[in-house]
Amino acid sequence: MRTITLYINYLFIFFSTVVIFSEDSTNRIKPKFPYSNNYRSEYLDKSHLTILGFTIGEDSLHNVMKKLGQTEIIKDDYYHRSEIICYSALDEDDSTKIMFIKNPLADLLGFCLLSGKIDFIANLKCKKLNIINKNISTDSGLHLGMLKNDLLSILGNPDKSTEHSLTYIYHIKEIMDEETINYYLDKNKHSIPPISREDLYWDIMSTLKADFKNEKLIKLEVIKTVTY
Repeated sequence: MRTITLYINYLFIFFSTVVIFSEDSTNRIKPKFPYSNNYRSEYLDKSHLTILGFTIGEDSLHNVMKKLGQTEIIKDDYYHRSEIICYSALDEDDSTKIMFIKNPLADLLGFCLLSGKIDFIANLKCKKLNIINKNISTDSGLHLGMLKNDLLSILGNPDKSTEHSLTYIYHIKEIMDEETINYYLDKNKHSIPPISREDLYWDIMSTLKADFKNEKLIKLEVIKTVTY
């Protein structure tokens, strides 16, 4: 069976293309090896994937720049062969920034909302906008400065935690429709070892990582991949 191992935040070992899929609960498959039973066998709600009107897995880096304005695209390996753009608050006293991320797995792989200096992406330049400020939030209400307990009340207990961070991991395997199965069987008919119908399903992994300082949110990173 072909599998993907996704290490939260940094490492993606991948071999397929992102697709548009239906979140029909009748197509869900309970995660199997090598995924831990501690991962959530569910979708990360769309409200957590949406910020400033952009939704991970539905929009693209092109859409973001079309609406928020052109800015420099930085290529970096922090998210594995990624392309990253950044916007920041126009107010000099507001250190809010948001990055949008694309890589070979997705036209909009995720976003990172943070307060302060971005020291993990080299040469990243952020375009200043009035719309970017400390009050922006996901559609679910996650925002910079919120208390850890308030985030816990929304998301529940995390799958991983440290003194200063909480990580939530969502994993669903979803049955492909018959037309898509036949497409990939034909596309991979010469692969070694051969692919069987049982090998073909959508592997949907979402992660949400929240970092805190003095019990207040200073960084929110949300990533979603769809592979087969």
